[in-house]
Amino acid sequence: MLHNDDMPLPLCALCICLVAGFATIPFASGQNSSPKQNAARPTPPTRDPHTSGYVTAKELPDGAVPPADADGNFIIGPTHDPAPEMTVQEGVPQGTVSTFTMSSADSKIYPGIAREPGTFGTVDPTDAARLVVTSSHPAPYTLAVERSFAVRHRS
Repeated sequence: MLHNDDMPLPLCALCICLVAGFATIPFASGQNSSPKQNAARPTPPTRDPHTSGYVTAKELPDGAVPPADADGNFIIGPTHDPAPEMTVQEGVPQGTVSTFTMSSADSKIYPGIAREPGTFGTVDPTDAARLVVTSSHPAPYTLAVERSFAVRHRS
């Protein structure tokens, strides 16, 4: 029984809402009696397991699995073809990758900044969103940069 004469009205209303809410859970969660039909899926892209970056492993034929007592690394199927976007295509500009180190000491605008180790800022008493850091000082830094450049030809 949901109502009791000794139960306060707000608590009684809460109980009714909870029971009504539990009664609608299967419908609210989106559960249907029939499973959703999936559309035909495209064949996923494939890649070559013999390229650099792969762990050395024994390749098994597609569909085969290693024996239960075998120890080692195995490549189990399906095998994959290289992704089309990774192959060189005629008419697509080629480029280079350059790596260099940038030093803040070379900058006329921002020479760098550092904080003394083990120090932290304090909260500004007039603005809690502001952090006052008194242990910072100018200091140079270096940054390794890798940049790719594409060669473009104008017609």
